[in-house]
Amino acid sequence: MEGGIIYLGGEMIVSALSYGLVSVAISDTSHSILNILKGAVFDSDEYPGLTKFLEKLDIKNTIKITETIINDINKELQQINSVHLGLESVLEIIKKIKQEFNNIEKEIDYHKKERYWAEYRTPNYYLYLKHIEELQHILNMRVKLLIDILKLKK
Repeated sequence: MEGGIIYLGGEMIVSALSYGLVSVAISDTSHSILNILKGAVFDSDEYPGLTKFLEKLDIKNTIKITETIINDINKELQQINSVHLGLESVLEIIKKIKQEFNNIEKEIDYHKKERYWAEYRTPNYYLYLKHIEELQHILNMRVKLLIDILKLKK
């Protein structure tokens, strides 16, 4: 399958990555998320509500396990259209999760630098956490569907 480009609302969107590249993109994005979570904002006791929420979601393990499942899919299976589509849908959600973590980092940075009495207040990141929770649910459903597709192909 060749990659293609679609223009939607003036924005360029890559419609399909070549076979094999989707799993690499998932791996790269997963590593980016894990690196964000290892950063100073997420790995400190400064924001206990944030830390507790992320522990409750167990997002680190979800991302690690998802990446491992994707990496275990051999190249021949990735060339099957249904598997490829499943991989692309997983990539889409992982990118959205990464964006929400980036938004949290930006919010905390803005909070520290721009808000008065920041040390007595909590940054406004709860909406982003809610989005991450919803996206993780979608990710879990898509990974389960991908696994079901893989079972049919074996």
